[in-house]
Amino acid sequence: MTTLLPSEQRSSFTTTERERLDSKVSQSDRADREIKYLHLKTEVDLLWEKLKTLKQQKQSLEAQLAAKSHESSDTES
Repeated sequence: MTTLLPSEQRSSFTTTERERLDSKVSQSDRADREIKYLHLKTEVDLLWEKLKTLKQQKQSLEAQLAAKSHESSDTES
């Protein structure tokens, strides 16, 4: 009876089976990376929209303050 070393036992897969397993793992890793990428992209898009909204609000408030400042300087004259 021949005893196989652990490395020999692991290599009992045929080349085709090993390639198939590697392909499945590779596809799974690729899918995981794509999902993570899409989640990050969505988060970036949401943050970008929030930033644009905040900038617009800031500009609006600055315009209102400038108008009030202008009104108060007109009434003091």
